[in-house]
Amino acid sequence: MYNMRIMKERHLITYPGFAEGKDAKGLYTELEGLHDRKYGGNYDVHILPFYEQNTDADKVVRSIGEHVSILQAYMDSLDGEITVIGKCGGSRVVVSMDEEHIARTERIALINIPPWKGNRLGVEKMIHGWGGGPVGDDGTWYIPRDATGSKRYVVENDYLDEVDGFDTLDRCRLIARSPSAELYIVRGMKDEVVRVVDTDEIPGAKFIDIENGDHHLTGASRQIALSALANHGVLER
Repeated sequence: MYNMRIMKERHLITYPGFAEGKDAKGLYTELEGLHDRKYGGNYDVHILPFYEQNTDADKVVRSIGEHVSILQAYMDSLDGEITVIGKCGGSRVVVSMDEEHIARTERIALINIPPWKGNRLGVEKMIHGWGGGPVGDDGTWYIPRDATGSKRYVVENDYLDEVDGFDTLDRCRLIARSPSAELYIVRGMKDEVVRVVDTDEIPGAKFIDIENGDHHLTGASRQIALSALANHGVLER
């Protein structure tokens, strides 16, 4: 008798944060090296970018709605089981999927979840702290990508507008209640964006603790995180 589970297509989609540098991208390429079928793994790995990867031009951070549309359209092109890993801004994209696409996933793992309730003024203060500021008077802001300021992240007004009033905690609770998707939340980053999540706040979610992991998951903490994802059943080896 054929094992239908082995024959079924299995996909792993990753969605990164918008300001992740070269070192951070190693998380996704190492996931591919460990788990893609072309390297002997069990998945077809799909590394979706947060923006066009032109290193000389401005990197434009568009609306979350646009990113969600990209992710959902990509999911619609796939058959079989889907696992999604979101990190930082990518976590915000993943939890913003509609209920139909949440139901299509088998597992969702979130790393560096953004603040529970968004506040545009708070984001603007952070951008100021990073040496950025407004671009003209259309609500767009910039963040420098290098010491000279010649390379920039450009955060569109639509992105900042979508921050206001969005409740990430409520979305996580919705996902945890989904009959199909298992929700995993990775905790323990030394420079976590928000306070460590209490297990009672999201009934039904599963938690993965990384001891002294750094925000961008570089070096040793990356290896710990990759092992933890596999050991807790997010990914099958």
